[in-house]
Amino acid sequence: MNKTLLSTIIVFIFSFNSNAQSYIDSLKTALANEKNEFKKAKILNDLSWEIAPTDYDLSIDYANQALELVEKKDAKLSAEAYTCLGSANDFHGKYDLAISNYQKSYEGYKTINDQTGMAKVYLNIGASY
Repeated sequence: MNKTLLSTIIVFIFSFNSNAQSYIDSLKTALANEKNEFKKAKILNDLSWEIAPTDYDLSIDYANQALELVEKKDAKLSAEAYTCLGSANDFHGKYDLAISNYQKSYEGYKTINDQTGMAKVYLNIGASY
């Protein structure tokens, strides 16, 4: 491999990781300052999604916090939280648990007739199998 290409790839990887961390830090700041429980749940879901590949326990914790805030109050945010739980489990090889959470997510999307949400969840279930 060409040294210039290799150097470019390395710089890209480190800058991407830096940007991802910067985004996570901005979400954490927003979470600390947010008072609205629905907006807070959305931020928690975003945090859960962003860190799912690297920090299983924290990702699960963020998604569960989101569920505590909105589970019986907002079907879409609840469905998103279950998708985050499913994704964290999927990333870390806990496929049965992932599918169970994806199915809960599907039910949430179904109650609000969110066709796109349901389709994405089916795609995730298929990937878990």
